[in-house]
Amino acid sequence: MEAGNGKTLREQAMAAVDATQFFPSWGRARLEAMIRNRPDWCVSRQRNWGVPMPFFTHKETGALHPRTAELLEIVAKRVEAAGIEAWFALDPADLLGEDAAHYDKTGHTLDVWFDSGVTHACVLKRRPELAHPADLYLEGSDQHRGWFQSSLLTGCATDGRAPYNALLTHGFVVDGKGHKMSKSKGNVVTPEEAVEKFGADALRVFEMFVAPFEQDVVWTETGAQGAVRFLHRVFKLASDLQASYDPDWRGKIVQDDLSQAGRDLRRTTHQTIRKVTDDLARTAFNTSVSELMKMVNAMNVFLKAERNPADDHAASEALESLVLMLSPVAPHSADEIWSGLGRIGFTFDAEWPSFDPSLAREDVLTIAVQVNGKLRDTITVPADAPKEAVEQAALASPRVAAHTEGKTIRKVIFVPGKLVNVVAS
Repeated sequence: MEAGNGKTLREQAMAAVDATQFFPSWGRARLEAMIRNRPDWCVSRQRNWGVPMPFFTHKETGALHPRTAELLEIVAKRVEAAGIEAWFALDPADLLGEDAAHYDKTGHTLDVWFDSGVTHACVLKRRPELAHPADLYLEGSDQHRGWFQSSLLTGCATDGRAPYNALLTHGFVVDGKGHKMSKSKGNVVTPEEAVEKFGADALRVFEMFVAPFEQDVVWTETGAQGAVRFLHRVFKLASDLQASYDPDWRGKIVQDDLSQAGRDLRRTTHQTIRKVTDDLARTAFNTSVSELMKMVNAMNVFLKAERNPADDHAASEALESLVLMLSPVAPHSADEIWSGLGRIGFTFDAEWPSFDPSLAREDVLTIAVQVNGKLRDTITVPADAPKEAVEQAALASPRVAAHTEGKTIRKVIFVPGKLVNVVAS
């Protein structure tokens, strides 16, 4: 089957797979193999149920009725008014008159994935507020055979490309025993039930935090309760800082005026912005939530430390950044806090926070020290310490000395910012 440009639809689909970004990366090989080995290339099924193909074909030649386009529109209106049975109950003579004696009413139905596979044409292309192609399609791993593939093939056939730029394959929610939820097993927990008991944002935090997005999620009420507690801590923190919050902190914050607690908080803020921004770009939602939890801990440490008035601007920066980074995970909570800070509009309309590399840099580093590949100590050194100084500090460690005594040091391996390995024999 040719796609109209000299390439077969299979060839064009393979090229489209190659041009698509996959999260996780193994999705590419999975979809590629299914396209390469696809045994059939038709859109119809010989079934008695499904979405009908409302065609009339000539009994001798097999040709479509010359009024097919007009007939399709008539049938579509009847189905819209009376449901799918309007076609199955239709007497061909009602539409064809005397021609009905020469034409067969087809009994074929569309492939089960055809309807969802053309949503790029009937939704994305028809709604001006949406983009075509889509930035991302996301579904479970079973959709490589279903929606992902049907969308790819219909897109290539009509537009010469996939209707998406990227595909994300996520896991499934399973019960505490790892079983897929199903009504027959009686182990289904509906989103409505979870939202009613824990709240929509807590449900989102739980699902994003409990495991990498591409893995199955084991549903536990304990995990959901943990998400609720985290959000409560965020609200409590915002309440504690609300009175001193200054939306104009950008023009007032002076690094040299900050206390040590203020400088530590700024470093944490900019490190968190850097990590969360990177995590979200990689769809590593679980680690992005983890970084937000660490930031909340650091902000609570700041509140208990000795501070000066200038630190309020560092706290304002931290609180504003935390709320904006929380927004993709817990949008309702983020918007409520945003409003409480006197900000207008929604967090998703606000500018995403940016980090300053110089502020995100650590003042000191903790370096692991190994002897013959086994961890023997850790040392703390200035972040800008040269290689020679780090090696000297490692060799000066009493614990390292105890494991090299009486031996000849053959080599010192230095991995910047991470470790020193002393090879001795």
